[in-house]
Amino acid sequence: MATIAVKTSIFITLIILIIVTFCCLSFCAENQARVATDKNLYTYGEKITVSFFAAPGTDDRDWITIVPEGTADNEAGDYQSLPRGTPQGTMTFDSPAPGKYEARAYYHYSRKGYSVSARYRFAVAESEIYERKMAEFMQTMERRFNPGNPLESNVPPGNGLVYVFREPWGISSVRSIQMQANGNKMAVMPDASYYLFSAPAGEINFKSEKYTVQKNIDEMVWTPQFGEAIIHVKAGHVYYLKVRLIFTGFDSVKIEHVPHEEGAASILRNHLTRLP
Repeated sequence: MATIAVKTSIFITLIILIIVTFCCLSFCAENQARVATDKNLYTYGEKITVSFFAAPGTDDRDWITIVPEGTADNEAGDYQSLPRGTPQGTMTFDSPAPGKYEARAYYHYSRKGYSVSARYRFAVAESEIYERKMAEFMQTMERRFNPGNPLESNVPPGNGLVYVFREPWGISSVRSIQMQANGNKMAVMPDASYYLFSAPAGEINFKSEKYTVQKNIDEMVWTPQFGEAIIHVKAGHVYYLKVRLIFTGFDSVKIEHVPHEEGAASILRNHLTRLP
């Protein structure tokens, strides 16, 4: 009888240990910081639902964001702040452009900063809505050659044309920016100027190299933070690239592909000088 009692006691003990372990695991899972999307693959245009768990709920500065996969942890992305007093719940986001993404949670942000508390990967695929939206967008960013414009009528067949321009702007007027295209020197651009760059159809990577400052007879060379932009040029089409030197604690060059109507209006309005 004693042996049976001992075996029974051991069995009961094991059952209790299993129950306690299961409860602990469940408790830990419920209290572990994590985020998840309701699907792993979306098509562009679908709403993205992000569920969050085990948020502290004590800091109005905590947030959830959606960013491209592989970006730095301090990338803000498309973010929403977490409501105070809500340890778990859902947030709805618009789908970004097709690609691979992460949903990230930043808990205790006031104390930990850009330390990711949880992340979840998902993807967005193209759709008819995206293709239509991109077609509408490209209509604003490119146009066909104007046969009545001598600057465009003589462009070699198979080439596209990019108007690279700098608007006049205050203290940057004495600074000239060296530009390059696909790693090759393109033009030295002073303020209030534009340059016609003709190239075969394909991807062109525009980048700033350096700028010079002319003071009396002396010339100083500076290397600011580079600017960069890529344009997918099509034969027989025109594009506009805006170049700016900006000052935000340090000098940096911003290069931006702008709508063709905006670019043409800027060149005309500011009486920009064409470079040879």
